[in-house]
Amino acid sequence: MSADHRLADHWFVRPRLLTTALLPEPLPHEGRSPRPVRGVRPAVAEQDGPNRVSLVGRQQPLFVLGMGARLGAGQKPRGPSPPEPLLKEIDDPFLRAVSQLAMAWTSPIAGDFEGALQAALVSLKQLRGQHEPFWAAVAVATVGAMETAVGRYDDALRHLTEARDLAQRFDSAWLTAWSRVQLGLLAVMRGRFDDAGVLLDEGLGLSLSAHSTPLVTLCSFARLALAEGYAGRATLLAGAAEGLRQRAGVRACPMVRRGEAQLVAQAREALGTECFDEMFDGGGRLNQREAVAIVRDRPGGSTRVSLPSDSTAPAS
Repeated sequence: MSADHRLADHWFVRPRLLTTALLPEPLPHEGRSPRPVRGVRPAVAEQDGPNRVSLVGRQQPLFVLGMGARLGAGQKPRGPSPPEPLLKEIDDPFLRAVSQLAMAWTSPIAGDFEGALQAALVSLKQLRGQHEPFWAAVAVATVGAMETAVGRYDDALRHLTEARDLAQRFDSAWLTAWSRVQLGLLAVMRGRFDDAGVLLDEGLGLSLSAHSTPLVTLCSFARLALAEGYAGRATLLAGAAEGLRQRAGVRACPMVRRGEAQLVAQAREALGTECFDEMFDGGGRLNQREAVAIVRDRPGGSTRVSLPSDSTAPAS
């Protein structure tokens, strides 16, 4: 979760209702909006007095959101998962909406992309009715990503285009980069490889400018390379992304794991196990600069191979 320290939420920070232990550490992919957005940050200590009554009620949903942010980034939680009844007790409209968004990020862990899409749509509907344009932009981008995952490409194009436009309005490099990459991945799935390359290049540049490790972007370039028939190049990039993740101590976020598993399986089949393992391990030793250099050397020097005609189709 991105938190803006210049405009802390008046419900939590000023009354000092939060303790540091309840909130997640900064995430590896975290981006910050240069404009004030509603967020939360750790307070020094709890406060006695009239506001103390709401402490538990406020902290529980934030614990849910913190857990969702960590799981969504592939990080291990620091404690047990929150009981399901906690979600039903959230009475604040903003927290209820963002809790739904957190559930959308985490539902793919169990392979429930339809459930994730429905949670994201509920969150989006709720946030549109509130004065939370930044979080609405995050929600609409999440909806578009889930629609891509389940093969609803026309709906995904509409939502991801809206997310891109909203991100530009906010001047948020992180959100703009994410929406560009998702649009690029959608173009790959639709077989529009030239458009995909342009969008992914834009997303990569924005990610690097925002000092964000472009893990999802690298994997999206890998999927583009595989769709174009460059299985060796795809394997190097997939290996590079995995190596960077391992060194950062994170896993792939749940939303992308299924697609990446498909990518690995298809590349292994195209190259053969021995060749694939050698190239994947080699990619895993690349640093970020070297991986970006491979991306920018498109189409690369890999041997072009013929893939099944449905190699870009979404998983059923």
